[in-house]
Amino acid sequence: AAAAAAAAGGARVAGAEVVMFVTREKGEHVNMYHTLTDWYMAWMTLRIIQVDPSLVQVVLLDAHPPGPLDPFWNQVISRGAPMRRAGEIGGKILAKRAVWSPPGYSNILLGKNWDDCQKPMRMMEAFVAAVDDAYEGEHSHDIDNLKVIFISRRPYQTKQVDHKFVGRQIDNQDEVVKAIKALPNVSVQVVDFAHMQLKDQIHAAAGSDVMVGMHGAALAHCLWLPSWGGLVEMGSKRDLGVYFLKIARWAGIHFENWINPYYPRHFRKDNAGDYTTVDLKTFMPHVERAVGAVRERKKAAFAKH
Repeated sequence: AAAAAAAAGGARVAGAEVVMFVTREKGEHVNMYHTLTDWYMAWMTLRIIQVDPSLVQVVLLDAHPPGPLDPFWNQVISRGAPMRRAGEIGGKILAKRAVWSPPGYSNILLGKNWDDCQKPMRMMEAFVAAVDDAYEGEHSHDIDNLKVIFISRRPYQTKQVDHKFVGRQIDNQDEVVKAIKALPNVSVQVVDFAHMQLKDQIHAAAGSDVMVGMHGAALAHCLWLPSWGGLVEMGSKRDLGVYFLKIARWAGIHFENWINPYYPRHFRKDNAGDYTTVDLKTFMPHVERAVGAVRERKKAAFAKH
């Protein structure tokens, strides 16, 4: 290695056979959905060029500070050597092979039209399987009882993220959770992913059957639901995009979408966010359909074994 470095004019030798260079958009490295586009693009690039992650070291070219989603790189993509930041290297590096991951913003996950594939996509299913294997996610095998994970949205501040203002909060969250818990053979876990490690977020989603929550980046965790799973996306108003419909279809899970039918009524805003009062009469049929569909899909999945 020393001889190779000398021959390269003093450059450091990369820690893995393949170095993958990744550049992320400003501020998006702490947004789960936008970060997912970077992960998926990097993983997909390696599949296309037929390089196993065990041979890869990721080098982040941007100058973003460390974020709560960073551990994914070492767990799934940068498995040949720990992920590095270009600013930490402090000079030239010598790599046997260099690969550039295309920008996450060019990924199909950020397509705004619904003209793409509208059915399960093998590439997406393979990505989900790779993440599932890397994080050793465990799915519930209880056929009689379903687990619902309810995503809560509240303002928060950490050393890495400042979200004093959070949109799409639910004013009557306790009432909504109580109504879901009243469904037969259903348990509900309320989580705020902002206060959980990434590994725990992925495990919580993988161990659930149905995910329910307001439109927001955290719903990208629906990808780790089991194949029989379902997502109920809630919206404070219309025109929030088809992002979660698309990834739900591509991952092969059931999808429901509730939108506040009375907007701008049942909606308010202050300096800590905006809030929707969920009308249970129009909302609960979506949950009931999702629970019913997932229950049948789960039974069918285990009947095959």
